Amino acid sequence: MSPAKKSVCSTLLVVFSLQIANAQEVPCGSVENLVDALACVRANEPAFRNAMDGAREAAELENSAYRLINPELSLDYVSGNSLGDVQREANASLLFTLELGGKRSARARSLGAEGLLLRADAFDQRITTLSELGGAILRLHQLQSEKAVLEEALSTFNKIIRLYRSRSQLPPEQKVSLNAFELITLDYSRRILEADAELVQVRNRTAQLFGPETQGEPLDIREFAFDLNVASRSLEDWIEKTPEMLRLRAEQGKAEGDLALARSEMWPDVKVGPSIKQVTNGPFSYNMAGLAVSFPIPILSWNGALRTSRETTEKRVQAKVRWEAQDIRSQYTAKLAQLDRILKLLKESPKESDIQKKHQGTESLFGRGLVSGALIIETHRSLVDYYQTKHSLERQFLEDALKIQALTNSGGKS
Repeated sequence: MSPAKKSVCSTLLVVFSLQIANAQEVPCGSVENLVDALACVRANEPAFRNAMDGAREAAELENSAYRLINPELSLDYVSGNSLGDVQREANASLLFTLELGGKRSARARSLGAEGLLLRADAFDQRITTLSELGGAILRLHQLQSEKAVLEEALSTFNKIIRLYRSRSQLPPEQKVSLNAFELITLDYSRRILEADAELVQVRNRTAQLFGPETQGEPLDIREFAFDLNVASRSLEDWIEKTPEMLRLRAEQGKAEGDLALARSEMWPDVKVGPSIKQVTNGPFSYNMAGLAVSFPIPILSWNGALRTSRETTEKRVQAKVRWEAQDIRSQYTAKLAQLDRILKLLKESPKESDIQKKHQGTESLFGRGLVSGALIIETHRSLVDYYQTKHSLERQFLEDALKIQALTNSGGKS
C-alpha cells in the first residue's frame, strides 16, 4: 500500500475534531444549546459509537493481511524386519511457508480496500447521526415556530370569516375575499396537521436521548461558521478523506489488489524448514538432521485467463477513478461555494422580530380597511414561506458545515 493511501487510512480513524469537540460533556438532560446537543450525541448515542467501532474494525481488517501462516509439522514412521533385524525409521519436519510473488502485499491491498469502504460508511453514519439527532433539537425549534405562524394565520382567517359573515351585506370585493379565506383555511389546517405529525416524531426522537422535557434550540451560525476560504485552499489536503473519494479509492484498491494477487499466483509458495531423521537397524541407531523444502511445480496451469480478466477490470476501474475523482472535486468545490452563499443569506436575512412587526402592521392596515383581503392572504403565505425557506437553509447549513468541519479539522489525530 502506498504511503499516500496509508495516510488516508490512518487519518480516517479520527474522532471528529469539530468545534463541538471542545464543548464540555453535559448530561443529556441539561442540554442548553445546539452545541451541547451535538456533544451529547457524540458521547451517548449508540449509532455514533457503532460507527467508531466500524472504523476500528477497518484497521484490524487491514492488519490481518500481514498475518503469518502457521508452520506445518510433518511426521512419518515406518518399521519392518530385514534378515532377522528390526529396522525402524522416523522422520519429522517443521515447514514454514514463504509466500512468493508479493501475495501478502496483494492481499493487503484487497483488504485495505474493504477497510476504506468500512471507513467511508462509518464517516457517513457519524455525520448522519449528528445531523439527524443533534439537528433534531434545531428541527424541534423550527417546527414550533412554523406551527405558531400557521396557527396565527388560521386564527386570523377565521376571525375575518366570522366578521364578514356577521354582516348582512358585503360589497363585491369582500364577497370575493370571504370565498378566498374560506378556501385557504383548509390548506392551512392541513399544514398544521402535518406540522403536528412531524412534531410528534421529532419529540419522540429527542426524548429518547435528551429527555421528554427537551425544548427546541435555534441555530446560532456563529458556533458553526468557519473560514470557507481556508477550506477551499486546502481542498486537495482533505478531499481524499471524503466518503465519496474513499469509496472510489476502495474500488481502485480492490482492482489493483485482485490483479496483483492473480499475478502473484504465478509464483509457487515454498515450504522450508528443519528436518530430523532417526534410523534404527538392528542394534545400531543413528540420527540425521537437514533441511526440507517443498513447493508445487507450475507446469499445468499459469492462470493466464484470470490475469487477463483482472488486467481488463483494473484498466476500466482506473479510467473510472480518473473521471469520477475530478467530478467529486467539482462537487465539493460547488458545496463550499453553496455553503458560503447560504451563510451570507442567513446573515443578511431579516430578523424574525422585524418580520413579525411588519406583519402586525399589515394586519393593522387591513383592520382599518386600507388593504384588501387578498393581500392579507398573500402576507401570511409569504410569512410561512419565509420561515420554511429559512429553516431549510439552516438545516442544510448545519449538515454541510458538520461534514466539512469534520474533514478539514481531522488533522490526522486518532
